[in-house]
Amino acid sequence: MKYVYEIPDDKVSELDEAFAEGYDYDITVTDEKGDRITNPETKDTHTKRKIQEFIEEIYKSYKVKIAISETRIANKDVTLGVKIL
Repeated sequence: MKYVYEIPDDKVSELDEAFAEGYDYDITVTDEKGDRITNPETKDTHTKRKIQEFIEEIYKSYKVKIAISETRIANKDVTLGVKIL
């Protein structure tokens, strides 16, 4: 399955700016030498990466909730049968 999202051309730049601001994108970054350089990740690439990360995090969260729920259900069927007298 493939999901495709189409953003109108006149909104792409604005969307990139919104993601840049919302996720603290920096136009420059510090390289391994400690020098400030132009960020090799473009705003467009940054936006796409953040959307992908969001989808993955939502899916992971869902899978964890399912696993916890299944564990709780399974644990209800486990009893020790111990009585303290």
